[in-house]
This record gives sequence, structure tokens and C-alpha cells, in this order.
Amino acid sequence: MNKNIGFIITTFSALLLSACASDTSKTRVLGYQAEVLDSSASRLVIYRESVHEVEDKSPHLYINTKSYGQFKDNHYTVVDVDAGYYHLTVKEIDSLSNLYGEDDWPVRPKTLAVKISPGQEKFIRYTVRVNDSVFDWYDAAFEEVPRETAMQNLDFMARQR
Repeated sequence: MNKNIGFIITTFSALLLSACASDTSKTRVLGYQAEVLDSSASRLVIYRESVHEVEDKSPHLYINTKSYGQFKDNHYTVVDVDAGYYHLTVKEIDSLSNLYGEDDWPVRPKTLAVKISPGQEKFIRYTVRVNDSVFDWYDAAFEEVPRETAMQNLDFMARQR
């Protein structure tokens, strides 16, 4: 009888492991998991890689003129949108900045124009370039990246948290 219980447990464990290994319904990345898009929806996944010099700063992500909140170091934002043209910008706006017209975010604002079609998912990487510092201001860049590259980056970022 003990042999039968051991056999049953071993068989059940093997079946469970094989079922888990063959499940492809979700993206197998720690950093990004989202529901599958239907054919009429579109999605922007914008992520910010970690840069030590500005890791404690949390500027805001804007798509067109709408703020999507703080855009934290080593994080990503998922925005489902209608097909069309969008402008992405990262900049810091706080109450003192509004009063004096100054930004606390030491990175020059950059804007990326994105065209997205129905059913499309685009991955956008935002990187601060610390080697381009001039008078303590940094340059940054948006870059559209292939899904596979984004998945690797997002997985790495999740492991760093």
C-alpha cells in the first residue's frame, strides 16, 4: 500500500509539473503580465530602466497632455489606448515647479511620437543617459523595442526590485 501512495504522489507531481510547463496562456515574465488584447484594442507598455543618478526622482509620464502619474525608476506603465497617434513625454511637475516654472527632474524633456494600430502592442523603453550630463542636466531617450527585448528587460527589472 505504501508503494501505491508513493507512486500516486510521484505521478501526480509529474503531471502537475508538466501542466505548469506547458501553460502558455500568460506571458512568462516576472515584470510584465497583462491580459491579451482583443482585435480592436491597442496597448502601450512604457518602462523606465534603473539609473543610479536619478533613481530617487519620480517624474510624471504624459501621453498627449494627460498625466499617467509618477514614472518610477525600474517600473513600467501599461496604457490601453485607441488606435491613433500619441506623444509620450516624461517630465517633473510639482507645486513649486509650477510656481516658479522650474522642474525638479534633472533630465531634459523628450517627446516621442507613436502611431499605434488596432490590436497592436508597443513597448517603449525610456533611458536616462548619464554620460551626457551638462551642468547637472541629463539627456534621455525613448526607444521602441521589440517585444522579446522588452520581455527580457522587464524580467530583469522585476528581479532587481
